[in-house]
Amino acid sequence: MKTPIPYITTPLATGLLVLTLVGTLPFSGCKSRPAKSRQAEINKAASMTQLRDDLRTTRASLNRTTDSLNRIQAAPNALGEYNNYSNELTVLQKLSANSLINPDQVRETGTIFFNNWEQETQSIQFPEVREIADQRRTSVQSSFIALSTPLAAARTRLTEVTTLLTDLRKALSLDLTAAGISALRKQTEKATVQSTELANVLDSLATEVDKIANALPRPAPAASK
Repeated sequence: MKTPIPYITTPLATGLLVLTLVGTLPFSGCKSRPAKSRQAEINKAASMTQLRDDLRTTRASLNRTTDSLNRIQAAPNALGEYNNYSNELTVLQKLSANSLINPDQVRETGTIFFNNWEQETQSIQFPEVREIADQRRTSVQSSFIALSTPLAAARTRLTEVTTLLTDLRKALSLDLTAAGISALRKQTEKATVQSTELANVLDSLATEVDKIANALPRPAPAASK
């Protein structure tokens, strides 16, 4: 059953990367902005793109891991397939560290960023221009806040699935006989179903992160004094 997604990260820290990525506003009045500041914004935007890529890479690794687990059931060489499974799971565990998100860190960093954005917007003199800029900030902030819940849910589910896959590896390592493999069939099927559902979640999440990354402010050229 496909779980609906309402729809972040520093490696397990990529939580902080996400919001820290958001950057500074394109301008403030007519002040020039240092090249260093503009480069920092570019780096932050790249971090959001990296989060999206991490989610997609984790999803692909999850599929490879469950595929290798399923092959053990009918493999003439169970040990060989088990080794493949173990190796794929090790890769997945490392990738998960980059895809898991700490919602508290994300919210804290987001609050700082959007407060700064709001303060910068208030320095715009013309009311009509200021109103448009503020509407833009509000819209992006709403999308960002809406992303927090599904990211937290994805973190929980990724942890659960990875734990189940790790337990299966341990059990198989203790009893890699035909009977031992058969005894774990139902749990293997459960892991496959959960992994498939999670893969759909990660796909949707990566798409949403990509949308927000494209909506974030980009550094403008330095304004003339």
